Amino acid sequence: MRTTGSQLLGIVIVLVGVAFLLANFGLLDLDWRSFWPLVLVALGVALVLGGATSRAGEASEVRVPRGPTAVELDLTAGAGRFKLRGGATALFELASGDDDVRWSTDRAGDRGRIRVRQEGRWAPWQWRGRPTEWQMGLASDVPAALDLTIGAGQLDVDLIDIRLIGARLSLGAASGSLRLPRPVGDVRIELTLGAASLRLGVPAGVQARVTSSGGLLSISGERETAGWAGAADRVTVAVSGGASSVRIEPA
Repeated sequence: MRTTGSQLLGIVIVLVGVAFLLANFGLLDLDWRSFWPLVLVALGVALVLGGATSRAGEASEVRVPRGPTAVELDLTAGAGRFKLRGGATALFELASGDDDVRWSTDRAGDRGRIRVRQEGRWAPWQWRGRPTEWQMGLASDVPAALDLTIGAGQLDVDLIDIRLIGARLSLGAASGSLRLPRPVGDVRIELTLGAASLRLGVPAGVQARVTSSGGLLSISGERETAGWAGAADRVTVAVSGGASSVRIEPA
């Protein structure tokens, strides 16, 4: 396994911490207060574990080549503006305004899995005073399952050109829009909302039904299209959450 900078720094800090611990036990001639070694060891272990995460890279651009005949996108981000569309030439594409993308891929048979995480900008020199922006695309001709978790910010997801198998979306303090796909079969989308405001767009000709659970959840608009019950190709959207609002509208 290739040693990254974070791993190397972590190893150094662990060794320094161990040296101070040995000094505390009288095995080395070092003079330091006992709590500092524990802090150093803890920081080092955290850095080593973080650096050892399996990934393809940390970057501002991601391009996953074609190959799998189906794909699962597992994405978690803290805050920013996030846009997802179909029509990508590659299997998956992402462009970010910052170097805040950690990603990895694996494959089980003909199905590929893409895991994307947003790197937190916790240090003062990493803060740029503006929200990050991610522009993402999936191939339109490859069946896709989505698992998206967004903490805060703005979300703009258009599924009309994505061959959706199913989706789970979890939004915290976020707002934005979700345009439903043209389904093949019975497609289920699960929405879990915290304090979110979402526009749910139903394209012409798409048969859709929206169900809800949650005492403080507000849903407006037509919850079920006229032909949903008898349709072979249809979308079911199950919404749950807290103090959130969903507005269903034509798209």
